[in-house]
Amino acid sequence: MAVVETIVPKNPVFAVAGENPNMLHLMFFALVIGIAITLIPVTVTAPLLRGLEALYEITAKIIEMIMKFAPYAVACLLFNNTARFGLDLLQALGWYVVTVLLGLSLHMFGVYSLSVYFLSRLSPNRLLPAHQDGDTDSVFHLVVERHAADGSESIGRKSGRAPGD
Repeated sequence: MAVVETIVPKNPVFAVAGENPNMLHLMFFALVIGIAITLIPVTVTAPLLRGLEALYEITAKIIEMIMKFAPYAVACLLFNNTARFGLDLLQALGWYVVTVLLGLSLHMFGVYSLSVYFLSRLSPNRLLPAHQDGDTDSVFHLVVERHAADGSESIGRKSGRAPGD
């Protein structure tokens, strides 16, 4: 019963707008609303969906405006903090950037490449150019071609039997 009380909000409005908002309550409430919307005919839910789409467009426009302003804000923060703390701050930030880039490179060229090779038996060299171009569609086709060459009917199953048979 404690799990249910943890997930289900007693008052959804207070769970979001209260002094200490609870994100888990908001997610549960949004999930229930989404399920209810799919179970009601479209003619009834169309006005709500149009309103939600309009809210989405407004939010996307606000985020776009903020993202256009963000580089200037970051530069101002850097100048302000450099003036306050000296050039040593830039050196520490530079090492931080190098560390993050090394970690991301290790993940992409190490973890990602090994998992592609061991899970799909594809050469990571065939997938990396498509990922660099942002062409996920060609990556999908490479995986499908590989499975078709193995003679499997569907991705994830080598034989015609269902898992557990």
